[in-house]
Amino acid sequence: MQILASEFGGVGKLAELLERKQSQVSQWLHGAKNSGTGKPRGMRPNSCRYIERKCNKPAGWMDTDHMDGDKRIPDDFNIWPFQDLSYEKVLKLSERQRIQLETTVLLAAKDLGLDVASRNVSKVPQKICG
Repeated sequence: MQILASEFGGVGKLAELLERKQSQVSQWLHGAKNSGTGKPRGMRPNSCRYIERKCNKPAGWMDTDHMDGDKRIPDDFNIWPFQDLSYEKVLKLSERQRIQLETTVLLAAKDLGLDVASRNVSKVPQKICG
């Protein structure tokens, strides 16, 4: 769920996409405990399939562990390219911080001669300048 929240712009946006209350998505994300049993609430298989459909993921995607130690591996990468930078920590950054980090990486990549689309590095996005 954390990958989906990051991919779709946060818990609120994910909740809108899923047509669910933000509190419910947050409980799924954080494994809220059942007040009666004290055990983390599980997610029903039909809920998983619904989320996969709404998020355009293959059936069974929610059943797969996307964790690798303390680094979360994005689906479109075979390996997280940064040895000393945890993807999990990057996911915890605010949107503004992620934009700032991405802009910095793109500028460095361009300086190293990597093929970077100029629209991505032409200027720092307004929302982190203001």
